[in-house]
Amino acid sequence: QNQKLIALLDTYMAIAQYALEFDGAFPRFTDKIYFKKAYHPILLWKERKERQGRAVPVDLKLSPPAKVLIISGPNAGGKTMALKTMGILVLMLQTGIPVPTEEASLPIFNKIFSDIGDDKALEYQMSTFSAHLKRLQEILNAIQDHTLILIDEIGRGTNPSEGSALAMSFLDTFKAKKAWTIVTTHYEGLKAYALQKKDALNVAVGIESKTLRPTYQLLYNTMGMSCALKIAERMGIEKEILEKAQGYLREWDGNIHFSLQEILKSKEELMTRKEYLLKLLSGLVALKEKEKRLLKEIEEKKWGIYLKKEKNINSLLQEVEQTVKVIRRQKRDKEEDIKLLEAQRQRLIQVKKSFLTFPPSRTELEPKPNDWVKLSYRFNHKIAQVKRVEGEMVEAIVGTLRCQVPKYEIEEIIGKAPLLSQGINIHAHTKPKTELNLLGKRVDEALWEVEKAIDKAALYGLKQMRIVHGLGSGQLRAAIRKYLETHPQVAVFKDALPKEGGQGVTIVEIET
Repeated sequence: QNQKLIALLDTYMAIAQYALEFDGAFPRFTDKIYFKKAYHPILLWKERKERQGRAVPVDLKLSPPAKVLIISGPNAGGKTMALKTMGILVLMLQTGIPVPTEEASLPIFNKIFSDIGDDKALEYQMSTFSAHLKRLQEILNAIQDHTLILIDEIGRGTNPSEGSALAMSFLDTFKAKKAWTIVTTHYEGLKAYALQKKDALNVAVGIESKTLRPTYQLLYNTMGMSCALKIAERMGIEKEILEKAQGYLREWDGNIHFSLQEILKSKEELMTRKEYLLKLLSGLVALKEKEKRLLKEIEEKKWGIYLKKEKNINSLLQEVEQTVKVIRRQKRDKEEDIKLLEAQRQRLIQVKKSFLTFPPSRTELEPKPNDWVKLSYRFNHKIAQVKRVEGEMVEAIVGTLRCQVPKYEIEEIIGKAPLLSQGINIHAHTKPKTELNLLGKRVDEALWEVEKAIDKAALYGLKQMRIVHGLGSGQLRAAIRKYLETHPQVAVFKDALPKEGGQGVTIVEIET
């Protein structure tokens, strides 16, 4: 029992010492495989402890929807070493040993299978191809969910066309069984397979273009070329043999090779265009946001001017009311009273005209018939139902009254009819009178009554009203008509028919 405890303690101490010496990282368990700057632990040990060779880190990654990684490139370029690095790092992490990488994340695999090298051919006493197929069948029979499969030169040992076809069929079956698969190949057919499938990814091992020396880096979304003839040339193979080989290559595989290059070129062009379009779209979105911000600022400034003008009108109305009170209190001469009040009214009319030419548009609300809306403070925030929409005006019912409301006076579209139980009450205004009786009124009182009556009639959509002023000396009639000439809401006015009062009554047509 003590020996087991000592062995276990020794194992943990060894793991801890290894992690400290080689900067070991523990993984995050996710739905993707990612090793950043990962070293093969044995090569790293040889470099640091035995001073042999140079270990080069690689980035290994595979994430859904891609579940198949196809690594291609020249011999001695690092394809098989990438495969072995992936396998040993996954095994180390799943046994609790930190790995020499800057960052690691992976799913938890239930099973891990590999077919690397030709050792099985000797073990099974078969040809390379037969042994390879037997191993693939063993893997296929044992696959479960979350299985990792590593295969070197899948479909090897037979002619490329049939080998590629078998390899693609096996990859399809592995994917159907939800396995993660990483393979190496020289076959052009398999490289084309990865270009056509959304759940497969091409990766090339890097080489220097002039010297053809491997860089041992992995280049994602790229097909690797085997460069067999160039490597043969570098190794000193006779020129005559190489020229004949070039001829055979053009004759047999030229079309396939050319097609793959064209596909790859087209894919790269599409990726470049996609990146350009994404940048363009991002710029358009930013411009749209800027436009919305500027429009909002403009609307706020316009509304500020609108409110300021309204404040001026209210101030002037108060001034007129104060003047009326002073006149009444001081009991000045009538002519002097009229002149003073008329001057004030003319000033108010001018301000009103300028106010009405300003088109406020605080909101972008577009009410529809039968919508319930909340009106602005000018309407005491009443709830109204829209009946008709004409241009910038809305015909709405407030309580029991029908009135014309500018769109900009709508604060909110409520949608459904408000419930009284929710605390929303609708108060009705008194319906405007169609007849205003001014008999016996002084001029200043009468003009004040006329203004209020016309404003209220216009607000509630009344088209016509009668003003009864009588004949008398004609002074009241003249003052009223002079005022009506300057009122912006008055379209026309005229005497009533003789049987309806004649010159003692003025009929007023109101613009709403």
